[in-house]
Amino acid sequence: MSTQKPSVLAVAWILVAALVQVALVMAADEQAVCSMQPPILADFDSYWQYCSNANTVARAGPCFKHYSGSLYGADVSTTVMHNWEDEEPIILVRNADLVEFTPWDEFKDFVIDYHQAGIRFHYTGGIHNPRVEGCHILRLEKYDPDSGYRMYIRYSDGGPQHIGLDSDDDEKLSSSTCLRDFYIYLVKKKK
Repeated sequence: MSTQKPSVLAVAWILVAALVQVALVMAADEQAVCSMQPPILADFDSYWQYCSNANTVARAGPCFKHYSGSLYGADVSTTVMHNWEDEEPIILVRNADLVEFTPWDEFKDFVIDYHQAGIRFHYTGGIHNPRVEGCHILRLEKYDPDSGYRMYIRYSDGGPQHIGLDSDDDEKLSSSTCLRDFYIYLVKKKK
């Protein structure tokens, strides 16, 4: 009977591969992005119903697009306490890039926790405005002031005057709005 032992070369390659993986995690902005949830799955058709110019349903938006950053590594829940037992999705994501999303139910509140940035995005839906449908409250919470990240949200593609929310500006942490399109910027501040 013969028993085969792994060659020294094979063991060496396995160790090198393991060391490369460890080095990649350590080089990834000095911390790994960890989410407590299963991955967010894209649902293009449902997303497109609410956020295309050829909207096929009565509801239009709200529609969010990350111009920098994404939902990768973020947790989406109905409360800060992370209640993940909902049967319905909380948000609809356009594709696997995780940069564009809309609420599944525009009247249902949700929180997105960007762990690596130390910032939470709060959405409160269903705010009544007799003149306009689809109003909501958006709020940013920077719970880690030492994170080195800034999040700001623009209400249009315009310049700084169109910044509606800003995690680094106490005057712009919360806003009530009835607009449809929002552009999210999650940026690492220069040291």
